[in-house]
Amino acid sequence: MQTLSAKIEPRLAAEMQRAEETGQGNSRIPVLIQVTGAESLTPPNFADLERQVAVRQRSVRELLQDLGVQGEIRSLTLSNSLETSLTPAQIRNVAGHQDVKSILWNRAEQVVL
Repeated sequence: MQTLSAKIEPRLAAEMQRAEETGQGNSRIPVLIQVTGAESLTPPNFADLERQVAVRQRSVRELLQDLGVQGEIRSLTLSNSLETSLTPAQIRNVAGHQDVKSILWNRAEQVVL
């Protein structure tokens, strides 16, 4: 079983620490929560894939609701991930869930050409 720190992307961990050190520990950080089990999904069509992913994500969605996550929780079917915004404390709590593979910072990147 992975440790909490192994599930949290290093850049996200650094952002969480920065937020907490600057008194912004209650601010929400956009994240992608990757759910375990995507490797074993073999649906014959996209509708079946959506149903299988919904089942895999159910326990993580329930945890997010129990934590009082406000705002949109969006399912990303092809990557078996959930997109939302969480506080650093919520991120640590979610990382402890057995069905969470990893949590990534969903930071908007600006590309300059």
